[in-house]
Amino acid sequence: MELADLIDGILVQHRDHPEWRIGSVERVDRGQGLVRFYGREETVHRCAPAELVRHRYAAGDQIFAVTENTYGIVQSANEYDGEITYQAIFGNRRKGIPESNIRPQVLAPDLFDLLREGDGSESRRFLLALQARRLQYAYRYDQLACLSNARIELLPHQVFVTDKVLRDYPHRFLLADEVGLGKTIEAGLILKELRARGAAKRVLIVAPAGLVSQWVDELRSKFNETFTRIDSTNLSAHIALCGGDVERVWHSHSSIVTSLHMLRNNERHLEPLLTQEWDLVIFDEAHHLRRSLDGSRRDGDVDLDGRKVTAAYRLAQRFQKRATSLLLLTATPLQLHAYELFSLIELLDPTLFPTFHDFEQYRTRIPQLNSAADRLDRYHELDDSERFALAKDLAALTASERSKEKPVNVYVGLESPEGREQYYARIADAHHLTRVLIRNRKRLVFDDLQPRVARVRRVAYSDAEWQAYHAVTAYLQEWYNIAIRDRNNALGFLMVTYRKILTSSSYALRQSFLRRIERLQRMKRAGQLVQQRAAGDLMEDESEELDTLLERYGDAVATSDPAFIDLEVDQLRRLKSMLEHIEVDAKASGLMAEVAEILRDPNEKILIFTQFTETLNYLRGLLEPQYRVCVFSGTMRAPEKDKAIDEFRETCQIMIATEAAGEGRNLQFCHIMVNYDLPWNPMRIEQRIGRVDRIGQKLPVQRGWRRGAQPAVLRRPGQLLLRPSILEGLSDIGYPER
Repeated sequence: MELADLIDGILVQHRDHPEWRIGSVERVDRGQGLVRFYGREETVHRCAPAELVRHRYAAGDQIFAVTENTYGIVQSANEYDGEITYQAIFGNRRKGIPESNIRPQVLAPDLFDLLREGDGSESRRFLLALQARRLQYAYRYDQLACLSNARIELLPHQVFVTDKVLRDYPHRFLLADEVGLGKTIEAGLILKELRARGAAKRVLIVAPAGLVSQWVDELRSKFNETFTRIDSTNLSAHIALCGGDVERVWHSHSSIVTSLHMLRNNERHLEPLLTQEWDLVIFDEAHHLRRSLDGSRRDGDVDLDGRKVTAAYRLAQRFQKRATSLLLLTATPLQLHAYELFSLIELLDPTLFPTFHDFEQYRTRIPQLNSAADRLDRYHELDDSERFALAKDLAALTASERSKEKPVNVYVGLESPEGREQYYARIADAHHLTRVLIRNRKRLVFDDLQPRVARVRRVAYSDAEWQAYHAVTAYLQEWYNIAIRDRNNALGFLMVTYRKILTSSSYALRQSFLRRIERLQRMKRAGQLVQQRAAGDLMEDESEELDTLLERYGDAVATSDPAFIDLEVDQLRRLKSMLEHIEVDAKASGLMAEVAEILRDPNEKILIFTQFTETLNYLRGLLEPQYRVCVFSGTMRAPEKDKAIDEFRETCQIMIATEAAGEGRNLQFCHIMVNYDLPWNPMRIEQRIGRVDRIGQKLPVQRGWRRGAQPAVLRRPGQLLLRPSILEGLSDIGYPER
């Protein structure tokens, strides 16, 4: 190094004393540099320029910035007027740091070298290092070594799930505990254990947009795990910090929580994620990853078998190839058809059931397998004929292509405890689904489970309401039939949605008809009457709020003929007038009376669900003058949703929510829920109930349904609501009870 290169603040190293490590030039005096070196201890030396060489940090090196008072990771460097400035990442921020603002860290002495040299001055630190190494190996190899570190009170079923996943690592699993049993906690425990074993350095969590912040908060507060949130609310800020480099956004972080809704149709952000290998990928609310048996080429995205596939499912298919371990979390893996559960299983282990037919055949055997297991448990209570019947069943259930035992041999084998244990193991092995699916049921987990109490509040409609109901039904049926005839699924979808609004509130329907009239007239004036036949991906749309879909498909028309538009507008005006002449909304009046009765107790809280924002606004206007009310809807930003939950917990008596609150939110501080209207998908009802029927609920869960008329469209959802669990009204998903 020349004297001219010696500048105050630059970082250097001594040619002959590498043990001094890195030094910072404090000043230049009489042709020499006064340099403070940071070796095992700080030392200051006068050095000739020729004795020094410039020190440069490489990309990926860690530095300590004095101005930031924290460590950062070097991304790049540039030199100007002899001084180097490093671009470094500090958490979510990117900043330029001159080398004069970097303080090299004193190198801790190597404890083993000191021991070999007979220096006992660091014996305490040596023992601490030894203990740290012992703990490191314990966490890596001992079973469930991190359970004591969780900041929560763990339940036995959560420990069981964690143990099962770790014993079979890196096998992939669907965690399908019933709503409210703590699947997020189970995922956090698994993550923590894998981290301790060095098997989860790169982790990606994909959740619905409304749950991203909750995941970040819970991982930090309950497991001391810091994850970076990247979603539509902060994506532009992340890109700006990385100088507009989208790829760097995703490469700069190893622990990410991101939004399913943002990624599923965004190739620009998918590519950087898919070029990386992930130790663990978690999909929350995995029922959004769907395929359908009904598919055709005109439906858009279909797989090689002609099955319709959502963009979310495609996303999971692509990530499964980049992940060592994959966890799918959902309480409702079966929405409307068993093929949906089969599709999730194919993401985890496509060899388990070669075809859907094989899966269905297996499902028919589930009751027989469960019955055999139950009888084995009660073997000493069985008489001789019952024991022989069990032997016959076991011979059939455990038979394979290679071998089949005679019932008499099974009968003899069952006489010994070892034989019964052997056959129980064979039954468990025949339960193929348990290899990838873990499902705990509340009634089996808790002895003191709070009961669900369902009530239907019947409302007497006025003559005006009945007349409007029948007139609207006739209008919807007429235009729905036209849509079916013309294969106009956008118009058909719109009519079905209006029918759902009809069962919600006359106010919401009136507002929807008003917007429909205005839109049709505007389209006619502008000459924009083009048929919108395709309603996009309706399976994908089910994850969105109905208000969003109304806006998306509100342009749907039966024909571009203006005369037909005038006909529909006239019908809508007449119906809107009938709805306006309803002086008293009987259902809303009944709700007001019930709320008044419940809130006579000042400590009670009520959660009211509706599918529509217009109904939410209507109820808010009725209730807010008398009560402390907060709302939760899909139109709100994530911080607003979190604030609404806090307000409901701390001060508000009533929360009115759309389906956006039906997934993942913890509201067990409330035990009274009102379904002002009912979704047609029964799993949505179960998700709603699960907001309050969760771990920590101390009171019986009361759920009600405001029922006015008894239209056919509500009979089935209403019947399901009255069951202790909605899932009990569906086919068993195929998981053994024991």
